[in-house]
Amino acid sequence: MSSKRIEWIDNIKGLGIILIVWGHLYPTLWIKKWLYSFHLPLFFFISGYLRKKRNVKETAVSKAKSLLLPYMITAILSFPIGFVRDAVFNIETSLLERIGQLFYWNGSVGWNTPIWFLLVLFLVEVFYALIDELKVDNSLSIFIVWLFGLAFYILKIVLPFGLHIVCWMMPLYHLGVLVRERNLFDLVPAKWRWPSALFLIILGGLITFLMTDGIAEVYLGLLNHYIVYFINAAVVILGICLLSLGSKKLAFLQFFGRHSLFILCTHYLFLYFFQAVDRYIVGNKMFHYTLLPSVIMLLTTLLAYLLFFNLLKVVKKQIDRPGGASQ
Repeated sequence: MSSKRIEWIDNIKGLGIILIVWGHLYPTLWIKKWLYSFHLPLFFFISGYLRKKRNVKETAVSKAKSLLLPYMITAILSFPIGFVRDAVFNIETSLLERIGQLFYWNGSVGWNTPIWFLLVLFLVEVFYALIDELKVDNSLSIFIVWLFGLAFYILKIVLPFGLHIVCWMMPLYHLGVLVRERNLFDLVPAKWRWPSALFLIILGGLITFLMTDGIAEVYLGLLNHYIVYFINAAVVILGICLLSLGSKKLAFLQFFGRHSLFILCTHYLFLYFFQAVDRYIVGNKMFHYTLLPSVIMLLTTLLAYLLFFNLLKVVKKQIDRPGGASQ
């Protein structure tokens, strides 16, 4: 993969993780509705686009290291923090229920909600490798999986390990694979990338607000209109990719793109910190789906990550210096 491709994808990952964080900090409802229509599908698409062709065993081993291990580490570290959260906010959760949440067994991963993505993406990667290894028509197989997802959605079936969400996200992962394999982005001339991107993003916004009700929250099993959800997500994702392809390397987005996994696993700590401040200091004024508080919380969170990672860099340089560890 060329450095240019890595750069435009890191731009997207950086933008995507910022939008995920913002969506969790109670922006206005219309902003949240738009963000939730595509921001998580975007990461499944990018994962498909970056897929390396491996057999099932190789995929399982590789993705266990990069996805399953971070999931389990984060889930275990989050476990005791959950008791603190419950005490601060007067929430009752049984020990048995909390243990089940470690493994995403009963439709919940506990207080650190965003980590469900890691387990579901791991399963998507493994199941896709299995389909690929069976030498069947991938598109037909994914369509059948999508139909199973439709049945689960209509019947409101919630499966262990988020398997129902796996069925929903595999088509978007497959779209990423197809776009990469067939070089579909190359069909759009460079001078038309920005106009095409803006058209697709605006079109996706119109689809979201004119054809759906409420906010699509995948984790909660809410897609609103099942078919429209996938059309809308695909349209906006393709628009964002074309926009990034037509843009230069953006250091700010590159930074957050490189650290997107860590931010995904930890940013709920900021959410609960802000909620504690709101409850015990501010007086319940920050979480009313208003723009200014959400932007302030977002910028504070991003600044904290910037300071944290730059501090780590300074510490690492000190350690790596000759005799640094002993000074």
